[in-house]
Amino acid sequence: MIHREYAHFSETRKAYLNSPAHAALSRSRTVMVTNLAKEYDNEERIWGLAAFVSGPIEQVWLPRAVKPIEELLEERNNECQILEKAENKLFKRGKTNARKNTMSENAAAEENADIIAQFMLEKKRPSHNIGTLADFSIGFLCTKVDTLTHSPQFMREHDEQLVLLRKDMEQYELANSAFIRFAKQTDAHMFAQQLKKNAKVKTISASTEVIPEDIIWHNLSMSPYQLKIRAAVSWALTIGLIIIWAPLVAFVGVVSSVSTLCSTVFFLGWICVLPSAVVGIIQGILPPVLLAVLFMILPIVLRIFIKQQGEPRDSDIERKLWSRFWLFQIIHGFLIVAVASGLVAALRNIGSTVSELPELLVTNIPDSTIFSQSFSQSTPHSFWLGTTGMPRKTVRKSRTQRPPVS
Repeated sequence: MIHREYAHFSETRKAYLNSPAHAALSRSRTVMVTNLAKEYDNEERIWGLAAFVSGPIEQVWLPRAVKPIEELLEERNNECQILEKAENKLFKRGKTNARKNTMSENAAAEENADIIAQFMLEKKRPSHNIGTLADFSIGFLCTKVDTLTHSPQFMREHDEQLVLLRKDMEQYELANSAFIRFAKQTDAHMFAQQLKKNAKVKTISASTEVIPEDIIWHNLSMSPYQLKIRAAVSWALTIGLIIIWAPLVAFVGVVSSVSTLCSTVFFLGWICVLPSAVVGIIQGILPPVLLAVLFMILPIVLRIFIKQQGEPRDSDIERKLWSRFWLFQIIHGFLIVAVASGLVAALRNIGSTVSELPELLVTNIPDSTIFSQSFSQSTPHSFWLGTTGMPRKTVRKSRTQRPPVS
């Protein structure tokens, strides 16, 4: 059934990608080229790079490394999110006060009182901390400001700074990337597939189906050597995380065999005298839940590792996230759990059965995979929670226009 559904999905996706409606979209005809050499610093040389394609090119964009603008945009969007939360809080509290009629008549009767004072006391107005340590919630080292007054002024000042920074785009260096829009979808895909062969540069890469919302702009200006170093560091951190996660997962595997362990370890003997229903919950329900929580945290951490290695698109991050998450599933979700839970039963009488240890492991480890099967049923939910449960920005990301260089 899985193979049939996957084949149906592949056929449906292929039909959609080849449909005239999709071929007319800009994303289907746009190619993102990364890791370009320094000599490709104008449109004419980019056109020469695509000379082997018979079809015409509609437009070429050369993005710039606009880190100051991106930092201002991020600060403004974060402040916008704070203001949005404060306004939602204000609406809810004001509605509650109006329904319960908890505001004093004097506050509502004042002629010069603003509309907020009619529904909320001054000391209850939304506020937040600003300063270097504001993100760490260290209140006594920060300055508390009124959100409804400070945030609009903060955003207005940032908008003015953005206008000034955008006036002279020539001051920013070109990123080693380019966006090329072809007239036909087939030309775009042929260019992406044959680029590395015709350019004779191993580090160059091309991607199709590009949309602005999917691009991580500040990663476009990294050199190939930076990307290699960052990728090595990212994998080193991932391997370190595998080592750190192993004892935690092994503990969960041991808990899944607690009924055997309580008869061997003297200080766990109290578990054996518990009702069978309680022991069943501890042994059958608690381990999968604990392991699901551990695997729920993994996507959040792994996503940070992959993003820091310089991936240019969010979709590339999600694709590589699945491969690393699968690695954790094999090592921790199956191997370590199976070995840890099987060792508890195999080593119960280790003093008298040393010579029979290989046979005991062969006998008990297959039984321990029952826990892996029960956990596999909750795995999709843990991964879904890890990918959607992390905080997301409620404000749509603003995009800086990257005009082509003439």
